[in-house]
Amino acid sequence: SKNLQTICDTEEDMKLALHIIAKDEVEQVKRICQQYGGYFDEIAVAVDDKFEEFEKLQYDYEKLHIHRYKWCDDFAHKRNWLAERTKCQYYLRMDTDDEIGDPQNIRKVFDESVAGHIDTVYVPYIYATDKDGNVEAEHWRETIIRKDKNFYWKKEIHENIFVEDVSQYRASKDNRIRIIHNKPEEDF
Repeated sequence: SKNLQTICDTEEDMKLALHIIAKDEVEQVKRICQQYGGYFDEIAVAVDDKFEEFEKLQYDYEKLHIHRYKWCDDFAHKRNWLAERTKCQYYLRMDTDDEIGDPQNIRKVFDESVAGHIDTVYVPYIYATDKDGNVEAEHWRETIIRKDKNFYWKKEIHENIFVEDVSQYRASKDNRIRIIHNKPEEDF
């Protein structure tokens, strides 16, 4: 793994990708590109179905890279697979049913985490709200991640970052941005 004392000295190290795993949610990916694409250097999407429809989006969004994925019942595998294919050294994880709260702060949080040699930034993940918008379930979730073999996604479902050597890992929490899960009404 990269020595944490090494200062990022290449332009590529300072780039941030948006990572999205999708099944067939073309319209949701289009919405995400429209709303948040300007905050990222690359948008990498792993898709299972409707590959040709996703590819058409690339005409409208030059930063968008669509990667055809063969689903194997393992969300961690899909996230790790996508991380291997992105050009950027850092990425922000989100799903098609998520929104980013205060996206104007993404670059500031990212730049500060790179300067501080942070590997993973945890932000509030608002998982559920009631009909009036009050938060019912919220927790810290790994969101901005530096690619490194020392830490990776693990668990087939409800995946999270697993760290091989914690002495070589630095994490922080930051509430200037948050991820908001848009849970369908029928799930309540």
